[in-house]
This record gives sequence, structure tokens and C-alpha cells, in this order.
Amino acid sequence: MGVSLGYRRNKLGGTWVLRVANGRGGAATQAIGTADDYDTANGSNILTFWQAQERAKSLARREGGAAAKSPLTTSQAAENYLESLAARNVNSARDARGRLRKHFLAHFGEQAVRALTKTALDRWLAGMVAKSSDPDKVRRSKDSANRVLAMVKALLNHALRDPSNGLIDDHAWRLVKSFKGVGEARRVHFSMQQAQKLIEATRDGAFADLLTAGFLTGARYGELIRCNVADYDSGARALT
Repeated sequence: MGVSLGYRRNKLGGTWVLRVANGRGGAATQAIGTADDYDTANGSNILTFWQAQERAKSLARREGGAAAKSPLTTSQAAENYLESLAARNVNSARDARGRLRKHFLAHFGEQAVRALTKTALDRWLAGMVAKSSDPDKVRRSKDSANRVLAMVKALLNHALRDPSNGLIDDHAWRLVKSFKGVGEARRVHFSMQQAQKLIEATRDGAFADLLTAGFLTGARYGELIRCNVADYDSGARALT
């Protein structure tokens, strides 16, 4: 069975592509990483030629050389993410499963993750907004849509971090913007002194960290527990 490593150039830089011949005159291809044309290689999603060559060899050896596989669908990506989330918080996983199944997988479930586009996701997000003359109903629907979008981005980023999925960029979903100013207004605000007193009185160190994160970011409990290290932008010193 023939295996080769190719380089495909595009406007954003090159992509390393693994090609596996099936022995019957056909072949399957799989993107295995971005070339280090513009960014420094990190050994994960941005690879030098030598790193790409090693990954191609590793994939080719896996399961007797069956390296190229069917593209990851959003349903498969969701199941992988929810399994990981459930190991950390069963209730959050249960809530996420219901929302994703109703609002996202019903539209994109069988579509390959790498085939998702920003245009399609923008249209999907807009479709969740209530068509009503009641401003508060519209606001609530946008707020709900934002929560679903956060879950979708979390599951797609989870898929992106696994090199075996063959995903090389997150432009399709990273560039989709949530609705601004639609969260329900806070009725009670702690002063800085009150917040500090509450944090200092907390006996559980992990919960104190959670309170601190909420105070500094304004994020909800459910949003914070779904955060990963990759969600922190060290340059902007902000959660994305």
C-alpha cells in the first residue's frame, strides 16, 4: 500500500497532506497539519517537514497502514466532547447534550467538521433569534443562542486539539461572533471589598478560584467550568 506526504499551498500558508493508496487504483487523503510557512512549528497543528514526515509515518503504521479515514462529523465530534465533559461534570454534559442535539446537531450532525464554514454558522446563529415584536423575547433568544454557540465552539476546539482528526484551523467557528449586550442585567452588584471578603471567607480553595474567575471576567458558572487552557488568550489577558 503506497503512502506519500504532500504539500498543498493556499492563501494562509501550506498544508501537509497524507495520501494513502488503496491498492485498487484509488487513494484517500487526509490533512495532518499546517506547514510552518508563517508561524513557528509547535509539533501539534503547525509542523516542519520533518515533523510532518514523522506524523505521516506514525499514521501510516496505525492499524496496518489504514491512516486515511472518513472525515470527522460534527456528531462524532460532539460525542467525543460530551464524553470528556461528562468525566468532569455530568450535569454540564447532560445540559450540553440536550442543547446541542436540539439546536446544532439537527442542522449539522452529519456534516464533516472540516466542511463547516463561517457563512453557514453565521446563518445558523441568526436562525435561533426569535422573530418577535417583543424586544425582551428577542434579547432572551439571543442570550440563549450565545450559550449554544459557546458549547459549539468548545466541542469544535476539543476536536481541533486531537491531531488524529486531521483538522488544521478553526477559522470557520472562531470568527463567528456572539450577540453583544443581551445578557440579563444584574440586579445586585458586589463592591470590590465585598467580593474580596467573600473570596477570603471561602474554605474551599478551588471554589475560591472559581469565585475569583467570575469576579474578574463576569462569566457565568456554567461558562467557567467549560473553559480550557486554550480558551485563555495570554496576549490579551482574556478568556475567548
